[in-house]
Amino acid sequence: DRDLEIGKADRSVADPAGGPLAAWRIDDVRPLRPVAAQLAVFPLLLGYFGSFPLASVAANILILGLMPATMFLGFFMAGIGFISAFLARAIGYLTSIFLAYELFIIKTFAGFGNIAVHAERFGVALAAIYYLLLAGFIMYTKRRMIFATSNTA
Repeated sequence: DRDLEIGKADRSVADPAGGPLAAWRIDDVRPLRPVAAQLAVFPLLLGYFGSFPLASVAANILILGLMPATMFLGFFMAGIGFISAFLARAIGYLTSIFLAYELFIIKTFAGFGNIAVHAERFGVALAAIYYLLLAGFIMYTKRRMIFATSNTA
């Protein structure tokens, strides 16, 4: 359906209840990507490490926007290093600005490491229940967005 194309900048979801989805744009899910990634690995972190630091969500939101640029500059610097050490060093200084910001955020939020969800045992059964609930939530939200979009067209 043409109305549900992702990438339409002018498409908004109208929440009939006037709730948080009232001004939600279908194509603007970038701020939720780090949260979605952490929701997806939540059972794995609890299972392997026994805890999930809540501050990591905020830290990832603040860092992940710059991560692709930092990685690109690092790879570019390495490639240019085969041609010119001077150019590689200049690119390295630019890269170090991004890295300094990222490390500052990491160190700042690492201080909140004691604010975490702890679980001594988080087995396969709990993980399966978690993923079923998460899938149900995603399906419910997607249906609600489709319903709201089709009613506003």
